[in-house]
Amino acid sequence: MHRYRRFAAASVADLGAQVELSGGEGLPRLRLSADDYRLAQLFDGARGPDERLAAARALGIDTRAALLEGLADRLARAQLLQRGTHEPLPVPAQSVEEARELGWLDGHVGRAGRTHEPLALPPSSMPGSRLSPGLLGGLAGLVGQRGRANHIDLPLSPGGLVALGRPFAAPLASRAGLYTLLFLVVTLAVAFYQRRFDAARHVAMLAHLWPFLGAAVLSAYLVNLVSMAARAAAVARYTPSRPRVGLRITSLYLPALFVDTAGPAEHAGRATRLRIVGSPLVATFGLFVLATLLWFLTHLTQPRLAAFCVATMAACVVSTLIRINPIARRDGYFLLLNAFGVSDLRETAALVFFGFGRRPWQVARREVPASVLRLYAWLVGAFWLLVAVMIFNYSGRWLVEHLRGVGFLLVAAVLGVYMVKQMGKTDSARSSLGWTFSWWPFSEKTTWIAVTVLLIGLIPYPYEPSGDMLVLPRAQADVRALVAGDIREVLVKEGDTVETGQVIVRLADDVYTAKVAASEAQLASLKSDLALAQKGGKPEEVEVARQAVATARTKAEFSRINAQRLAQAYQRKAVTSQEYDRARGQAEVDAQLLREAEQQLALVSSPAASDRLDSIRADLQRVEAELKFNRQQLGYTEVKAPIAGRIVSGTLQFAHGNYLNVGERVAIIEDAGTKRAEIKMPESSIGAAKVGNAAWAKSWAYPWHSFAGTVSAIAPAAEDSPYGKVVRVEMEVDDPQDLLKSGMTGSAKVDGGWSLAGVVFTRALVRFVFVEVWSWLP
Repeated sequence: MHRYRRFAAASVADLGAQVELSGGEGLPRLRLSADDYRLAQLFDGARGPDERLAAARALGIDTRAALLEGLADRLARAQLLQRGTHEPLPVPAQSVEEARELGWLDGHVGRAGRTHEPLALPPSSMPGSRLSPGLLGGLAGLVGQRGRANHIDLPLSPGGLVALGRPFAAPLASRAGLYTLLFLVVTLAVAFYQRRFDAARHVAMLAHLWPFLGAAVLSAYLVNLVSMAARAAAVARYTPSRPRVGLRITSLYLPALFVDTAGPAEHAGRATRLRIVGSPLVATFGLFVLATLLWFLTHLTQPRLAAFCVATMAACVVSTLIRINPIARRDGYFLLLNAFGVSDLRETAALVFFGFGRRPWQVARREVPASVLRLYAWLVGAFWLLVAVMIFNYSGRWLVEHLRGVGFLLVAAVLGVYMVKQMGKTDSARSSLGWTFSWWPFSEKTTWIAVTVLLIGLIPYPYEPSGDMLVLPRAQADVRALVAGDIREVLVKEGDTVETGQVIVRLADDVYTAKVAASEAQLASLKSDLALAQKGGKPEEVEVARQAVATARTKAEFSRINAQRLAQAYQRKAVTSQEYDRARGQAEVDAQLLREAEQQLALVSSPAASDRLDSIRADLQRVEAELKFNRQQLGYTEVKAPIAGRIVSGTLQFAHGNYLNVGERVAIIEDAGTKRAEIKMPESSIGAAKVGNAAWAKSWAYPWHSFAGTVSAIAPAAEDSPYGKVVRVEMEVDDPQDLLKSGMTGSAKVDGGWSLAGVVFTRALVRFVFVEVWSWLP
């Protein structure tokens, strides 16, 4: 739409000194002088009031602003002047006296001496008419949409659309047709309800994402097609004009059919206007009837087509509920406008509700009682309050709860865009329409910005104090060697999960196996000695012992002589050192065996004494302790996991053959269960953290993934950090996919409860006032 008022005439006839203008067939004609006609052409939609006045004087025409406004009034009454986005049509004078006071009758518009006939009351085409409502630029359009109320992005030929819409608009011809359609809707709805269990399987077919989206989009466009076709057919049938149709891009950037209802449709009678506005509702009812009948015909044989029929029926119901709502600016609202004969029911109701009275141009034929206007204002307020609660407390809260800060930004952005659009609708001078309130100190833009900020501050927002996060394992243990030895076998690798007591590596066990065998043999010998000492030896055992002593003595003497002989030969270099060492060692062994044989002879040949038995028992206990220790040392050659968990060290990869000293670390095991995270939270936010509160963590490694958890502990003392005091908060992290690794860092937040966004984002200021400023007070 043009920015300022624009002069438009369908026909211009030159009558010599005067010019006869007409806005179209069937519209009143207006005669203007040549100068007036030149001034009328200054209303080109691009000039404001001051620019028009300057342009008139540049043409050499002596005039004033009041007289230009009088010319605009005459043009508007002849329907030759169109409103602009920043300049409405002139408020009509309600009497000749008022016109004279405005200066419209006391002088000239063109050259001096030219007077005009007295003004009559505004005709039916003017806003504020006593015969018809004010013109909105379309029966179902919105005022002040920056020229997009009737904008069409892609014009289309109306022929096919009109032909499609005629059957759907047919019930509008008579009340009998409407009653018949309503009867069919109710009857089929009841019949479908009786068969609702048969339709359940068709609804189940739409339960998946892509079938649901496909059916929803197709059924929505089908409803749009039928609705606009019916409106085009109604315009073509009940008005003398050819409907202007096409595609327009909606606020959601989706294409949709649109039918322009400006022009002759607005000038038609009340019954015609109601038919045109209500045609989409009637068409939606007709589509519901067709979809229901088709479902009854196909629900047993064509399940997919039947499922689409169910989706179309649902789209019809939803569309009807949205369209018929008389509170929002939809078809139901425009039906009320045309039924009451007013052009701005909501604005008038708001003015009456706040005690400002009706607007000065509201002199419609049907006067709406003030009580009805107040009731309507209450309903509008309650409706938008309900919408705001549903958006903020349900949709907005769901977005904020699931997307956290991103969800809040989305809600705030949607609200901001909506408020900017509202501000755009009112971005024009309103003084000529009676809107200006002298007591209000702020501009409209400032007011809308303040209202937007206030509404954003009322959005429910979860307060979530945050801090640096460090991933910790639930438990960690070092696996160390308890005995020295070479690593002979490695049984696990890094990343493996082990159980408590599972063998990780095996060390060389030759020495410890020999020690265990020696201790076991010595233990058996002592047990035998104890038995002999307790019962004494038999004669044959004594004789055997004497023979053993004699044999051992002979062998020991031979070994001693042989060792002496080899010693002399070694001195002469006649034998090698190995032969000499072997002979000497054998002599020592034989001497030891002789001593043991003599002790055995003494044991079996003499009666046992109590001190002898005590000595054997003591030796027996010592050897048993040594055997136990040696077995334990042998068991330590198998290095086992002290806890269940995952191997997190890489030292085992090349550990085979390494020599380990006692206490040297073999590997590190971390508990593979629930992970922990340590949050260093600033002391100013710790008051919102409680044990058991929900928490969320994000790692630098996975910025798109949030890890939920629960606060499990809070440190009893604050600690210093480069950024001030912090308190350690421990949380248990739920990581079923095992993405987090111990030692990873990131950020974490703790649920501090829901509050208003304005309260959450001003906490720092509130703390400053209640702590810092409080300390300044004496």
